[in-house]
Amino acid sequence: VSLWDVKTGRRNLCILNAHGEERLTCMELDSSHRRLITGAPSGTIKVWNLLNGLNLHKLEPVINSKVTGLTCLHGNQLLAVGWSRHIVQYNISEVKDLKVRADMSWKSSDGHKSDIMAVRQCSPLGVIATASHDGELVIWRLDTQR
Repeated sequence: VSLWDVKTGRRNLCILNAHGEERLTCMELDSSHRRLITGAPSGTIKVWNLLNGLNLHKLEPVINSKVTGLTCLHGNQLLAVGWSRHIVQYNISEVKDLKVRADMSWKSSDGHKSDIMAVRQCSPLGVIATASHDGELVIWRLDTQR
């Protein structure tokens, strides 16, 4: 992972082997734009300090689930999607532990029937959208998770 200064064209930060030998499948900035969140095919999600490249957190993967999309809500609630066909939540606000547990409580059990490939949010409307491999698009209200 390399962070470049757009104005000067110089590389400010380089994180070698961010996920070992795995390639990255997705990236997202947290709401403060101070941390980079990366996902990998194994389901591993890592949170990085953008000032020094330090790995702050390793988020608990959902078993056998490639991570394909990440979005960080206000308050640093991270949502991850992928081959589990579920929306997985992580609280990365003021966590001091390196390992952060997955929260599978999102009410998405009747959601996608195929692998979720992407997630995006629209904060002004209070919704997120998820898109799956079979072409289905689901709009979720953040307040009701439906």
